[in-house]
Amino acid sequence: MSMLVQVLAVITAAVLITVGLLEAFRYKDQR
Repeated sequence: MSMLVQVLAVITAAVLITVGLLEAFRYKDQR
């Protein structure tokens, strides 16, 4: 169970970072 939680945490962090980078690039392109 603990390993599954760790995997989910890593995936969530990766998704958040990816979305953040995409939003940052989009914002930069808009300006």
